[in-house]
Order: sequence, then C-alpha cells, then structure tokens
Amino acid sequence: LRLAKAMDVADQAIAAGDSIEETLLSWIEKSRDKMYEDYAIRGRLGADMIEDGDGILTMCFAETAFLLCLAMAKQDGKDIRVFTPETRPYLQGARLTAPSVHELGIPVQVIGDNMPAYILSQGKVQKYFTAADLVTLDGHVVNKIGTFQNAIAAHYHGVPYFVFAWGPDREKPDRASIVIEERDPAEMRSCRGTPTTAAEIDAYYPAFDITPPHLVAGVITEHGILSPYDLKRYFE
Repeated sequence: LRLAKAMDVADQAIAAGDSIEETLLSWIEKSRDKMYEDYAIRGRLGADMIEDGDGILTMCFAETAFLLCLAMAKQDGKDIRVFTPETRPYLQGARLTAPSVHELGIPVQVIGDNMPAYILSQGKVQKYFTAADLVTLDGHVVNKIGTFQNAIAAHYHGVPYFVFAWGPDREKPDRASIVIEERDPAEMRSCRGTPTTAAEIDAYYPAFDITPPHLVAGVITEHGILSPYDLKRYFE
C-alpha cells in the first residue's frame, strides 16, 4: 500500500512538473512523522490502562507501540514487570522483546512458550498485550503462533487481552478470508541451528494463529480503543 501511494505521489509530481525526488522526500518525512505520532497515541492509550504493580504478558515482538506503552507507564511512575515467552523456533521473544524491555529499565523475565497458563494461574499477570499481523473486520486477530493459546488462558483467569493494531484490514472481512502460512516443517526440528529431534521425525509449523473476538478486550488504534465487534468505526 505504501509503495502504491509512493507511485501516486511520484505521478502527481510528474504531472505538476515538480521534482520527483523532493516531492517523495517530503511525503516520506510527513508519513514518518505521522506514523510516530500514531505510535505515541497508541502507546499512551495502552499505558493509561496499566496500573501500578501490573504484570504484563506479551507474545513474540510487539514492536514500537508496545514498547512506548511500557516506557510511558514507567515514566508515569508505575512499577511493572513483563513476561515474554521465548517464541520458538526463532526466539523473537527472547532475542528481541526481552532485551528491548530490559533497555527501558523495566524488569522482564523470559519464559517458555508452554508456561503462560501457569504464570497466569499464579496471579502474576494483570494484562496481556500483543501486536497483530492482521485484524479482520469482524475482530479476529492474526498474530504469531501461541497468541491464541495465551488468550484462552488469559480469558480463563480473567486477564484482559489488548491488541496494538493499525486498524482492521478492509480486504479481510472474517476468519474465512484468512489463510495461515505454513512454513517448512524442517524449521521445527531445530532451534537457532541446533537440532532438537531426529531428522526423520515429521513436524508441523503454522507460523500464525487466529484469536476470536470474544477473547479480545479491545483493539488499540490511533483512533481509540475499539471493541473487536465494532471495528468498522475505525473508518468513520
């Protein structure tokens, strides 16, 4: 979509007799500034929901809005702790999320992908936040595999699940419109280059999963926190 928009901007510059380079550079700078403004809005909305003493569960790498949310909560004087599953087989939680949170000066613990339900049962978590690779118009959340099982456990233990997203995808009306990417099963037989089972053993690797809207407390967008059942409001 951004590439298509850039081509439109270039075409308009040509038609107007303007410098393509200068026009595109100006558009890129404005787009960048608007993107970070929107990140800050979503970060603030998330931070305002965090209470002093909260434990926060996440999954994979929830990127800028989530990190801004944590930084703002800390700046507000809130004492928080983050639990990040390691996120096999590429360990994004351990390699990306944990160091990023640590750099903010916020306590963070790396946990196994099979540990969130137990940690939730211990009352250590009060909020569950993730990003989303995609949100359908009817409120289904597509994100890194493992997000769904954590959402089930969070819902069971009364912990709200909030999703940072750039709004719903107009081209994806419902769950039926989603095709989950299935990656090379061989990737599941090792972790960061180290074999974890015999080479002849079969494996299965869906890279993402789908969380239904009844497990989602809210979708955090630059237009506010929206109900997963009312996402068409995003376009109003």
